[in-house]
Amino acid sequence: MEEVDIMTAKQLDRLADWLKSNGHTAEEVLDCLKYIAQDHAPAPKTPEKK
Repeated sequence: MEEVDIMTAKQLDRLADWLKSNGHTAEEVLDCLKYIAQDHAPAPKTPEKK
């Protein structure tokens, strides 16, 4: 039998809550969830100029 790794909506919601409670911004939480959902690594972010 083939093993499939799937996160439920409840697990994703709990992960989002945990990330927020540990100081991550809403944007970081969304980036994390998008990263988990895709099959490839994200493009590196360019540093912001100050």
